[in-house]
Amino acid sequence: MPAPDIKFRTYLKAFFADILTGMSGPLSVPFAALALWVSSRSQKILWGCLAAVCAVVASFRVWRKERIDRNEQLETLRSAKDRDIRALAVEKDQEIAALHQRLDESDGTISAHNRRIAELSRNPFSEDLERTVRQALDRMTHMGHLLMRHLLMNQPIEVGRPFMREIPLDRQIEQMGIALESGIVRLDEKRQGAMVWTYYVVNPQHQPVLQKVLYDVLQ
Repeated sequence: MPAPDIKFRTYLKAFFADILTGMSGPLSVPFAALALWVSSRSQKILWGCLAAVCAVVASFRVWRKERIDRNEQLETLRSAKDRDIRALAVEKDQEIAALHQRLDESDGTISAHNRRIAELSRNPFSEDLERTVRQALDRMTHMGHLLMRHLLMNQPIEVGRPFMREIPLDRQIEQMGIALESGIVRLDEKRQGAMVWTYYVVNPQHQPVLQKVLYDVLQ
């Protein structure tokens, strides 16, 4: 794995890549200087607050851009993985079709071909989904399993609202973090003007497998 680029000039490049960041960051310096230079207490407070606001806005914009870039990279990796799985499924289907053709031509190898067809008929995409779900549930506690069942029955559920009265909110956040990291749960946003609400929802492609595996675990 290549080492991360943590050079100062890379930071400056990211800092000035955004117009608002490039304006806010440098402005914090003269504002801070003015806060030290003026004699009026009210002006000191004003310029000091402006310097702090500019510094916070600039740092937030850099942090926000980094988060967005990281999410885009994750989506790119997930898309590449899905393409590989679909390509594998197509390849398996072609092999099955070829084996069926051979069976029509030769009755003497029916048993061997049937065994091969049974192996190739497995759905690699479904198996990959089930493996992902099982690995996520193995990392979660019994409380996490109960939270996932509650989410399946009541989704979407707003982030920050307790699912179940008997499970502490910090435990809920910890367990749902595992589900989000594994991809079986995602966050959806609802916007109304300047207001934004974020909700937990089960990833649709994982939902059928999750229903089957989760209830097997809870039995």
